[in-house]
This record gives sequence, C-alpha cells and structure tokens, in this order.
Amino acid sequence: MRKADEHIMKTRYLLIFTLILTVVLASCSNKEDERQKKTTKEGEMKVGEMMQEDKERVWFVATDTKTPTLEKASIINRYIITKNGKMKIYVANTPPKPNLDRMLEMNQKELIKEIKKQDRWYFDSKAAELYARTDADIDNAKDIIRVGIEDYNESRDSHGGSDYALLEYKQKGQSPEESLKKLEKYKHELDTVKYEPPKAQKVDLHTIGSGVLELSTARNYNFPKGVGSADHVDDTKKTIQFTNTYQPKEIKGKRLAGLNNFYENTEEDEGTSPYIVTIVDDKIKKVALDKGGDPAIKDNQKFKHEKGS
Repeated sequence: MRKADEHIMKTRYLLIFTLILTVVLASCSNKEDERQKKTTKEGEMKVGEMMQEDKERVWFVATDTKTPTLEKASIINRYIITKNGKMKIYVANTPPKPNLDRMLEMNQKELIKEIKKQDRWYFDSKAAELYARTDADIDNAKDIIRVGIEDYNESRDSHGGSDYALLEYKQKGQSPEESLKKLEKYKHELDTVKYEPPKAQKVDLHTIGSGVLELSTARNYNFPKGVGSADHVDDTKKTIQFTNTYQPKEIKGKRLAGLNNFYENTEEDEGTSPYIVTIVDDKIKKVALDKGGDPAIKDNQKFKHEKGS
C-alpha cells in the first residue's frame, strides 16, 4: 500500500510540474506573439518590427561612414544579426576596411560567414595590440627600476606604450616596482582571454524621447580592465541613437532601408550617420518610425507610453 501511495504522490508532483511548465511556456509564447504584432500598413516597415520576425536578418551599422550620405563607399562599423527579437552584435574590422560595396556583393550565407570572420579578426588584432602596448610598458618599467627615475629619459629610453610606471610615479607616487607588478598581472590576465562568438541578447530598441530611438551596439570581448596604455579598452558601453527614417534606396543593385539621423543643419535631405539598414525587397515602399507603445518595443521602455506615442 505504501509503494502505491508513493507512486500516486510522484505522479501528482509530475502532473503539477508539467502544468506549471506548460503555463510558463505558454506565457513566453504569448509574449513573443505579442511582440510580433504588426502596426504597419501594407508596403511599410518598422525596424523594431522587422527585428522581431522569425527570419535571420543582417543589419549594417555605420557610425562613421567617411561619405556624405550612405553609398557603396560607406564604411561599416558593426553588424547586427536579428531573429525572433534576439540579436547578435559583431564588429566590422578587417583590412581593407569593410564598405557596403564589398559586403553587398555577397549572398546571405557568404555575408554571415564574412561577418563572423571579421569579428574574430578584430578580437585577434585588438588582443595583439594590447599585448604589444603592455610589453612596451613592462620594458619601460624595468628600465626605470634599473637606471632609476632620475636617470630615465622618456624620449630616449621609452620602448613605446604610455610609460605607465613613470606617469604613475609622477602623478600618484606609485613605485615603479608596484607598476611593474600591475602590468605583469594584466599581461597574465590577457593570456587567459579567449575569443567567444557574441551571445544572443534581447533586441533592446527603445525610445528615449520624442522621436528618438536608441539601440545597444556593445560588443564585449571580456578583455580585462586595462592598465597603462591598454586602459582605453571599453567595449561594453556603446549605444547609438536615431531620429530619422532611411527610406528604401538602391545601392549596388540592392535596396536598403532602416534608420539614420537628421539634424537641423543636415545638408542632405535623406539624413546622415549613424545608420542602421538592412536589405529589403520591392514590397517595402516606406519606413515608419517605431513608437514606444508599439508591441515590438514597448517592453523595452524605461517609462510607460500612452497608446500611439
């Protein structure tokens, strides 16, 4: 009888657990369905809504295009790949610097492969740069310890870097020995950093004011906090803002559309950088600006919006 009771209890617990799991999954599914609701008319698109679609989509981010408007020679700084409200952020950086002309020649499969390659290349080049700068600062610190602060000549003896040990001694009174210890610790920490592909994160496009949209573009490679000439590393606090819609325009035989900026003194009618654009088909005739109350982005808001605002 006892075994039968135990079996009944286990069955009940299993049923309760299954019921809870079903409710949780249904809730998540409902939220996803809600975010995918469209507010656009036929022939229209909104960036936030497109990022919620069940389709892998590549977005080109250009914060410093090196061109007056977005054109095939424009430089790309980031790529964002979205699907179902999730995004992965990649850094665009490989010789020669990637421009639209080069990237638009590729099909989707080739493009994504190239994007991943560029992101890895940027990590490797940044790690090598930080390592070289730190090595130079270590050599400088050793020279200062060997010859003494008074006899060390920065312009004559420096190996490069920032002369961290010398600056810390002059500004904070930190001994060269202590500086050397910190630099060697940082170098060891650099040795432990391995490349990791970007993790999928929630698309956080949101409004921060009337007609102003903001999106995270941070790519954190988990480099340790920099020391000396490596202290400029900061991958985690990057966002970009948009105030204008970039209407469909053909570049290199492909139609691009998305968001950009428009200022009072902007000379070009189509706006200026930063841009975030994606390839669209002929069905898209117009880009509309996302609103804080739209289902696609309303959960991202830091404050509540009235309907339609």
